[in-house]
Amino acid sequence: MKIFRKIFNIPTKKQEIILSQEYDKILQIAEDESSKHYNKEYEYEKRLNNICPRCRATNIVDKIAQVKGEGSISGSFVLGSGSVYGSSSVDTNGVNHCNNCGHQWKKYQRSFLSKNDILIDWVNDIVSLYTRDKTFDLLKDFSAESIWKIYKTVSSQCYYSTRENISLSLLRKKFKSIYK
Repeated sequence: MKIFRKIFNIPTKKQEIILSQEYDKILQIAEDESSKHYNKEYEYEKRLNNICPRCRATNIVDKIAQVKGEGSISGSFVLGSGSVYGSSSVDTNGVNHCNNCGHQWKKYQRSFLSKNDILIDWVNDIVSLYTRDKTFDLLKDFSAESIWKIYKTVSSQCYYSTRENISLSLLRKKFKSIYK
């Protein structure tokens, strides 16, 4: 009976509780990583946008100085009749302006990593040929089945190669199984 549970991945009630706890722990670790990244990016943005790189003054104001636009026109004409199609878009970009020296520079744009982005990176790292040791060290205490459950939640956003190559048996080779 035990072998069938493992083959078909049917945990007992006790194992389901353990898997649920591990799943919640992995989500919490990803949430912590996301908040660390956000705080680091916030501090970096504050440092780059509030201090002039030329004179190191802090008397900075926001300006709209760059206007970028794109456009395209296409059409077709046959025997004196036809049609013309066009589209355009204009975007304004903010810059920082130093009131002391007059220097202008582009605002730093923060990069955001959500909890799901971090989970997707971890799953892609597990299957990747050139795996990062950090991911394995982070997830080494968790069972293959809980990592499989994480994969199932983010599978649609993983790399195509990850979706093709990942399997529960592969995870059981790299991580401990709850059925042992």
